[in-house]
Amino acid sequence: MQNGYQTVVDVEATDAEAADLAAAVTAWLVERGVVVAGVTSCAGGPGHAPGPERALAAPPPDADQAAPAWNGLQVVVGRAVHYTRGDQGVLCPHCGADVGLERVADSFDEWLRGEPGTRPCPACARELDPNGWRWVPQWGFGAVAFTFWNWPPLRPGFVAELSARLGHRTVVVADEL
Repeated sequence: MQNGYQTVVDVEATDAEAADLAAAVTAWLVERGVVVAGVTSCAGGPGHAPGPERALAAPPPDADQAAPAWNGLQVVVGRAVHYTRGDQGVLCPHCGADVGLERVADSFDEWLRGEPGTRPCPACARELDPNGWRWVPQWGFGAVAFTFWNWPPLRPGFVAELSARLGHRTVVVADEL
């Protein structure tokens, strides 16, 4: 089995509200049966094993994905950069210019320290923070995120519900390791 993840990143949550949002959404996932309440090492570290109603979030897993030891939910609280490996397109949403990762990468440390981390587009001069760029494939910068390890593709309706629970815009970052 190849390891992979899908991370739903809240790109608007503040540092101050991140822990409360994480707790509320985790409780909702447990209440619905998507994950179980207890924390185990099922996510390559602390996480929640899939629950009896996991199918509310994603289609049933393949036989080799069914073991909870490999398929946990990791809840991430605190500013983090959620990224994919490989070639990246970093596009300006205003003018479409591909600015390249190297032009914006130095802003990540600023953003992680709680600063805006903005950089201007070299083509149209608009200032954008890391979540303002269009990432191909998707990246997300957030203070709270939910990483589903080795789950089948999350259902769009589930992602929309989770986003509504958070009350903010989210992005889904996915990759295989």
